[in-house]
Amino acid sequence: MKKTMISILMFCLSFAQFEAGKKSIGGGVEFNRSSMKYTIPDIGELEMTETKTEIKPSGEYFVTNNLSLGGSLTYSMITKTISIDEVEEYNSGDDPDFENPMGFGFYGKYFMGTAYGHLGYYEPDNSEKGDEFLGIGLGYVMPLTDNIYIDSSVTYRHLLNAKDGIESTLEDNGYGIYNEISGIEVSPTKFSGSVGVIVIF
Repeated sequence: MKKTMISILMFCLSFAQFEAGKKSIGGGVEFNRSSMKYTIPDIGELEMTETKTEIKPSGEYFVTNNLSLGGSLTYSMITKTISIDEVEEYNSGDDPDFENPMGFGFYGKYFMGTAYGHLGYYEPDNSEKGDEFLGIGLGYVMPLTDNIYIDSSVTYRHLLNAKDGIESTLEDNGYGIYNEISGIEVSPTKFSGSVGVIVIF
């Protein structure tokens, strides 16, 4: 088993070494589902679930060998559900006035062969305050030709506006529900995966 793992690692590291000055353009589709639970004094437990599909065109520049800096735009197709004590109060899929948001992100990647680690700052909805997050994760590019790759990655999202077990404030969420309620205990969790195609030239 150990020999097999070493062989796989050497296989991944034996491919492309991306040189300084190279550029990358591409895009992908990212899927994630997240939930946040709030304990609200005198009201009960509120749960918000979000199912999101993101379309992300992106571009990168290799500032040194194997290290790229890049940015992305995001168009999100979202369904949000808000419930209290398992009673559904709101679902954006049933709201004709709900607008799917646009966003952006900046990130860096460090490649080791065709595997890489990545870290970035993301604002998924520039019309909503408090949803910014740091994303950290791992990815892999699989060569199709000399300069075209399938790019897949997994990301852990750390929300910047709320920490587990810390009291926060649920501000106006755009739906006219639970505005300006203080003393809320927030438990955020977010993971996501993506797949796309990039061209490195």
